[in-house]
Amino acid sequence: DTAEIVIKNAPAEQTCFSCENEFDSEDMAFCPAYGRPICSLCCSLDVRCGDKCREKGTFSAQVRSVCRNFFSEKTTQLLSNSVAQWAFLTLLLSSIIAAVLFLIYKQMPLNSDELDAIFTSLLMKIFFFILIIVGVISWLFTLARTSTRSALKELREQTSALAVEVTAHEKTTKAYQLAIETAESSSQAKSRYLAGLSHELRTPLNVLLGYAQLLSKDNTLNPDTSLAIKTMKRNGEHLGDLIEGVLEVSKIEAGRLYVHRDEVQLRPLLEQLVNMFKLQAVSKGLEFQSDLPAYLPDYVIVDKQRLRQVLINLISNAIKFTQQGSIQLGMRYKNEVGYFTITDTGPGISEQDKEQIFKPFERVSAVESTTSGTGLGLTISRGLTELMGGDISVSSELGTGSCFKLSLFLPKISHVTKESISEKSIKEYQGSQKIILVVDDEVGQRDLVRDIMMPVGFKVMSADSAFGAMAVLHHHDIDLILLDLKMPDVNGWQAAKQIRDANFKQPIIIVSANVRDLEVSNTAKGQHNDYLVKPFAINALLEKVGRWLNLTWVYDEGEPKPDADIENTDRLLTGKNQYNALKVMAEIGYLSGFTSKLNKINQEYTFPDGVYPLLRDYAQQCQFQQIIQKLEALSELSEIETD
Repeated sequence: DTAEIVIKNAPAEQTCFSCENEFDSEDMAFCPAYGRPICSLCCSLDVRCGDKCREKGTFSAQVRSVCRNFFSEKTTQLLSNSVAQWAFLTLLLSSIIAAVLFLIYKQMPLNSDELDAIFTSLLMKIFFFILIIVGVISWLFTLARTSTRSALKELREQTSALAVEVTAHEKTTKAYQLAIETAESSSQAKSRYLAGLSHELRTPLNVLLGYAQLLSKDNTLNPDTSLAIKTMKRNGEHLGDLIEGVLEVSKIEAGRLYVHRDEVQLRPLLEQLVNMFKLQAVSKGLEFQSDLPAYLPDYVIVDKQRLRQVLINLISNAIKFTQQGSIQLGMRYKNEVGYFTITDTGPGISEQDKEQIFKPFERVSAVESTTSGTGLGLTISRGLTELMGGDISVSSELGTGSCFKLSLFLPKISHVTKESISEKSIKEYQGSQKIILVVDDEVGQRDLVRDIMMPVGFKVMSADSAFGAMAVLHHHDIDLILLDLKMPDVNGWQAAKQIRDANFKQPIIIVSANVRDLEVSNTAKGQHNDYLVKPFAINALLEKVGRWLNLTWVYDEGEPKPDADIENTDRLLTGKNQYNALKVMAEIGYLSGFTSKLNKINQEYTFPDGVYPLLRDYAQQCQFQQIIQKLEALSELSEIETD
């Protein structure tokens, strides 16, 4: 019935599973042994199926059917066992042998009764001797046939079970593949969401940090305002690092990480990290030490952002998990390989946890209840290190602290493409005035670039779309184009292609918050000259512009202070009353008053070496207890010197 239904509903042509040829449906049948269509030729040649399609048509089935007509079911079953089969086979062979011997007896010419008796006795002995042999052979044959049938039955059962298992595995594989596709789709959706969120956060952050950088260079501001702006700038940079870290996680999951070859000043990078974490360690009561050798190369080739991120993760973890003692950042450079060590005096890591801590969302159970975190820092650090061709390891003992070791290939270079201006203040540039075109749909971004470029001598023109940019290019001699990517109607890549197709050869610098996701896009090849990621440093933008316009910068070396100011700053602060005034404000927690008084005293007097920066840092972190202790020590020292 099943075969008939299958054939009735079958298409005009079917493929035989055995020979894989196509035949008309009339020449095909459904094989219950294999569960698939089979052609008539393959069906007749196949001997492994056991004739499952005609189980009642076999010889044994026909014999049992005949026996049921004369005997009961119980007797039929009894006649089907091995002993009955042996007896039947022995009887059959014995009858054949007896008939042969009888024919031999009839053919012999016997002339006497005595000779007849002798010959008859001989034939009877031969018959019984052969009967014994036939009985043994029949029994062996019966046993072999029974064993063969049992083995074949078991093999077919195993084959059937295997076929069922294969079918189940196929279903599982399909379900697994569907789950993978669903997970990949969800991961891609999450990555797109994180990338979009990162772009929307970094775009306004670029305006905030840009104006904070501009205001921090304004020498006309009072010290309180300048300090507030620097604090805002520092926290904005920290927020930018966090946003970049979120985007980095999505890239790791999506497998879209790329190594960048940046020309990096190694010592300033490390000193910046030391200054960043020194305050954090001091505020926690820890000692932060650094051991940077004097023979470090000036410039190395490395992915600056990812090296910085790995070191930040390792150092911040050391400070986070260390409650007392010290943190040390050390480095050695040999054969163009940098060996970094971050050592702490924290609780240490057990042997079973040394590999566990590098897994996603895994944290050491002994400290996970006392510290916050996602457990992704070390995972990202190891992934980024391996991406850059380096290695990261840890050695630790419980109760004595830990030491993370980072080794990375840092090839040194004797010269850079263009002189770095990251720490210099630019006043103007030499030569004729250059015209910059800023293409961005955000008015705040256009205003920021204008406020950055115009004070140093550039003429800035702007457009809010690709159409506006083309109009400006046709009517003005533009020297360089700053182009955003995310714009309505026509995006940045399409705009760059239109500009090149119109035969405009000006350098194009992509300035966007999502450029790292699109910088390897096929649509970007050959259309732009450089890129800059938002939020960007002002000098980074000027450096790229100067490189493509081949400018020579004129730096602002600063104006000398008036003689009166020099005279005031030469007066060393030794009065106890000044320290007491600061101490009173610290005791009541009057932060703004303390800051104003501290800056005023610093303008009129000169603090002992290192005192003013330390008090200022304590004030920024609201560490009033440390301020009071330091002022008391200074006051006592002042009394001793007065005596």
